Amino acid sequence: MNFASAYQLREASDILYRLLEERPPETWISHQAMPTREAHQKFIWSKPYVWWFLIEAGGEYIGDICVTDLNEIGIHIFRRFQRKGYATRALDWFIETHEPLMGIPAKRCGYWLANIAPGNEASKAFFRKAGFAPVQETYAKR
Repeated sequence: MNFASAYQLREASDILYRLLEERPPETWISHQAMPTREAHQKFIWSKPYVWWFLIEAGGEYIGDICVTDLNEIGIHIFRRFQRKGYATRALDWFIETHEPLMGIPAKRCGYWLANIAPGNEASKAFFRKAGFAPVQETYAKR
C-alpha cells in the first residue's frame, strides 16, 4: 500500500468526491446533504485536516484516511475494497508513522480518537477491534 497527500494529488478531488458519494447518510457527521462538486473542491482547498491521505493499493486509489486537529482519525474505503484488510493496514501505518498532536487541556486530547456517526455500526466495530474504546457521546441541536 502507498499513501499520497490529498492536498498534493491533482485527481484527489474527484476520487474523494466519488468516495463521499458512496457513503450512506448514516455515516455522515459534518454535513446533512451531499455537497456539490464545487463545494467539495472548496472544502479540500480549505485544508480542513492536519493529515489527509489517499490510500493506494494495486495501482488503484481505494480510500482515504484523514485526521483533524483534534486527533480524530477517519478512514473511508470504497465498497468494492472493503473487508480486505485495507483499513486496518492504513490505520496501523498511520499510527506507526504519526504522533498525535500534543494535548491541550479542555481543547484536545493528546491521543488518537475516532469520531463516528451514531448509526455507523461498521465503523464502531472496526475501531473497537483496533483497540479504541468509547469515551463520550456528543449531541447536536440543528
